[in-house]
Amino acid sequence: MRYFKFIGFVFSVALVLFSSCDGDEKNQMFMSVSGNPGDVLIVSTNSQWNGQIGIAIKSHFLAPVYGMPQEEALFDLVQTKPSDFERIFETFRSVVIVEMDTNRFAKGEIEYRKDVWAKGQLVIRIKGSSRDEVVELINENAKQMIRIIQTKELNRLAAKYKAHPNKKIKSQLKKYLGIDALIPKEAVLATIDSTHAWIRIEREKLKGGYQHQVSQGLLITKYAYVAKQQFFDSALLKQRDMVLKKYIPGPSEGSYMSTEFRYYPPTSKEVDYYSHFGKEFHGLWRMENDFMGGPMVTYFVLNEEEGMIYCISGYAFAPQFNKREYYREIEAIAKSVTF
Repeated sequence: MRYFKFIGFVFSVALVLFSSCDGDEKNQMFMSVSGNPGDVLIVSTNSQWNGQIGIAIKSHFLAPVYGMPQEEALFDLVQTKPSDFERIFETFRSVVIVEMDTNRFAKGEIEYRKDVWAKGQLVIRIKGSSRDEVVELINENAKQMIRIIQTKELNRLAAKYKAHPNKKIKSQLKKYLGIDALIPKEAVLATIDSTHAWIRIEREKLKGGYQHQVSQGLLITKYAYVAKQQFFDSALLKQRDMVLKKYIPGPSEGSYMSTEFRYYPPTSKEVDYYSHFGKEFHGLWRMENDFMGGPMVTYFVLNEEEGMIYCISGYAFAPQFNKREYYREIEAIAKSVTF
């Protein structure tokens, strides 16, 4: 599987501040966005979509998500002509508009705007004077466009969780760990004490006439910071496996959660986590002594004032379904943890 590496971002600035809407766009009563999570609407002519411009867009936006048990694309792309967009698709959640005109655009540019035709919407305009210029703009700015669309999806989830919070779990997290987080209403608190909390979301979803399990979880632990060497990748992953084994048992006797190293080794990068130093890991988890696995995201964050390292690890399990959006949901919860 190919790995598409995202450029890092500062957590405390969750989304780029886009230019405000003009005139009548400000005053209209906005509808909520349409489309499914992960959908991106491409507004282009059919010839653009079927030619080099479409090839460039697909090569980046359909790249596989790293760490999925089965290959899944970053986004689900929907293409429409400009005339159909104006009639039907203006409220779509994430829109990429290709504009190519020799007379209008002396210099190519990418424009980002929010809430243009719908509340919570993201609109990206790719403006160029020629096909080659548009293709170049796409290739040069693809990482940034993808990062901004991903962040917007996470922000939508955060807004949803904030509007319907799990007040009981939030209160327990504050009491035992001194932290805050956006926890969905359907979540349950499996275990908690002064050094850890395990939060679970269990549901069933219908497919093929049968109900199938979908599980998501977030494990938060903290331990003393004593040396810089604790932030070596090897030390962090060893710590993660130790707490996974301790707090997340499997369904059969002697089974427990651990990191999958054999097929997709975890990736890591340094992040600024709300002005705290941190490291972010993406990869797979597996159940030792059992047959389970799925995607996992983990943040190790240094809380300097407290002298503690926080391990915030989220996972998803949905063997009968695509996992990208379940993974995104748990990532949004993990990124909401603050001290």
